[in-house]
Amino acid sequence: MRDFLKWIFNTPAPDHITPETQNLIEGRIESEIKHFERFANLYLKQVKDQQEQFERKVNGRVNLTIAAIGISIGLFTWLVLPIDLEKAVYNTVIKKGLEKSIDDMIQTKASAYVDKSILPLKSEVDSYDKKISQIDALSKQISTLTTLVSRANATLDSVQSQENIIALITKVDHDDRPAFDQLLAIAKDPTSPYTSIASEVVVTLVSNSGMELEYTPPWEALGVTNPDSLSLDDLKKLYSKQLRSDFKKAFISYIWTNAKFKKYDRMEFLMSVIKTDQSITTVIHAMELSDADTKIKQNMLNYPAYLAWWDINKATYPGSASK
Repeated sequence: MRDFLKWIFNTPAPDHITPETQNLIEGRIESEIKHFERFANLYLKQVKDQQEQFERKVNGRVNLTIAAIGISIGLFTWLVLPIDLEKAVYNTVIKKGLEKSIDDMIQTKASAYVDKSILPLKSEVDSYDKKISQIDALSKQISTLTTLVSRANATLDSVQSQENIIALITKVDHDDRPAFDQLLAIAKDPTSPYTSIASEVVVTLVSNSGMELEYTPPWEALGVTNPDSLSLDDLKKLYSKQLRSDFKKAFISYIWTNAKFKKYDRMEFLMSVIKTDQSITTVIHAMELSDADTKIKQNMLNYPAYLAWWDINKATYPGSASK
C-alpha cells in the first residue's frame, strides 16, 4: 500500500502515518478501485458485445459466400475477395484499434479516478498529520498540568495533615481523651512525620498530670439535699451528665470512698471510667484511685494495663459473684 501511495503522491509515504490513518486511506483506495473495476468490466463487456456482433456479421457474409459457390464460380471469386479483405482489415486494423482504444480509455478513466477520488486523500493525510501534531502537543501540556496538580495536592495534603495535628494538640490541651488516643497512636508510629512532636506533647501531658485539685460534687446545683440516700445507679447517672472534668473526678472519688457500696461494684465503676471516659484527667484520676488495689501505678501511656488487670482479676476480686 505504501508503494501505491508513493505512485499516487510521487513521494515516499510518510512514516509517521498512524495505523488508523493508513486504514482509512486503504479503505478509500480499495473502494475507488472496486468502483473502477466495475466500470471497466461493464465497458469491456460492451466492447466485447460489439466485437461479437461485428464477427457475426462477417461470418454471416462468409456463409452467404459459401452458399453462392454452387451457383457461380465467377460470383464466388467476386464475393470472396472482398470478404477476405474485410477480415484482414478487421484483424489488422479494426481489432488493434479497438484494443488500443480500450487501453486508452482505461488509462484515461484511471487517471480521472486518481485525480478525482484518490489524490484528495493526500490533503486529508496532511490534515490528519497536523491534527496528530496538535494532539501530541496537547498531551504534553496535559502531562505537565497533571504533574503540577499532583504536586499541589501533595502540598495540600501536607498542610491538611499539619492542621490535623495542631487540632489534636489543641483538643488534648483541653482534656479531650479521644484526641489523646489519636496523638498517642501517632507518637508510636515510626512512619509518621509527626512522631516527634506527638511524643513530646504526650510526655509533657503525662509529666504534668500529677497537679490535681480536690473538688466535691455540685450537690446544690443538682438539687440533691441528701447524697447518702442515692443509690450507685443514681450516682452513675449524675456522673454521666457532668461536662466538667473536675466535677467528674469529684463523683469518682465520692463513689470510690463510699463504703456502703460493694468494693467490687466500685472497682468495676473505676474500670468503666478508665475504658470509656472522654476526659484525660478523669481517666488518670480513676487510675490513681485504683492503684491502691491494682498496684500498677502507671501513667496515661499505659492505661490498657489496668483494663488487662481487671480482666484477669475480676472473677476473684472481693465481692464478685464467685466469692
